[in-house]
Amino acid sequence: MDLSWMNKGNCFGVDPNIMIPVEKSDEHIAKEICQGCPIKEPCLDYALSHQEDGIWGGTDRRERYKIRKARRLQAGA
Repeated sequence: MDLSWMNKGNCFGVDPNIMIPVEKSDEHIAKEICQGCPIKEPCLDYALSHQEDGIWGGTDRRERYKIRKARRLQAGA
């Protein structure tokens, strides 16, 4: 799987602890890094298909759960 797109993200080179915050209150820092990121969509798609922790594509785990659920409901409709 080609993951070279990850090198083009705003988060490239950022401390991973920022993008995978322990405290919910720290998520806003990672989400700010995602603002205007050129690879936001593929990043989100990757996280949706790989059940990733942390902030991916500007979303947290709970938000991605809701997206997956909505997509499943839409596919079943």
